[in-house]
Amino acid sequence: MNPWRNLLLAVIFVALSGAEGALSAEDGVDLNIAAGRLSLSADAASLPVVLAQVAQATGARLTIRGPLPTELRRWQLHAVPVAEAVVQIARPWNILVVPGGARGVREIVVFGAADVQPVSAPVTTPSARPTDEVWQSPPAPDAETMARREAVAALSGEPDDASLRALDAALGDPDAGVRLEALRGLGRMDSDAAIRRVGQVALGARNPAERSAAVQVLEASRQELAQVMLAAVRGRSDEAFGDR
Repeated sequence: MNPWRNLLLAVIFVALSGAEGALSAEDGVDLNIAAGRLSLSADAASLPVVLAQVAQATGARLTIRGPLPTELRRWQLHAVPVAEAVVQIARPWNILVVPGGARGVREIVVFGAADVQPVSAPVTTPSARPTDEVWQSPPAPDAETMARREAVAALSGEPDDASLRALDAALGDPDAGVRLEALRGLGRMDSDAAIRRVGQVALGARNPAERSAAVQVLEASRQELAQVMLAAVRGRSDEAFGDR
């Protein structure tokens, strides 16, 4: 298979991502999604082409920032949860996966070589609340909700798997106060895994206050990955303002 043809198809797909039926399946890449799990088999395909195929199959928006390797390689995944499979495919490159959509992934952002620049100025998202209001939770509607908030707030900042799983689950709580406490906890944890989850909120949350709170966590983080996430948020904010 011609590697230049593969790269051209990947570039075309990125340019058209978000459009319906942008590309048909690439020859030689056997990809299937069933019951929320992705299986992939290919004897010779480049990373950009495989990412393009995954984005097409999931209906996710794909953004590639910076060059990725174009050499052909063998791929083999079997029944891996979709979001986890995308991370495995892109490894070792930094990647941000926003869950959602009909097939588990709403957005994929991959950072290629020499793309991330230090972020010196504060980054805000469009329509975000002022900083002093971001962390103000609405009154708890009942005792059970208040108990969930207190339980999440009490989680240790130690980066252990159990705390990470609990905080990750709390990000999906129906109460905004619980979700804000989860962001605080992930910020205290400040591990790569925690910051990756905060970045998903900063880029993909529907609530502007939660997006802004997530950005503040990223700005305060000591992790290099936080700069990657802030660069993605800044790019999305520029696009939103440019569309006005």
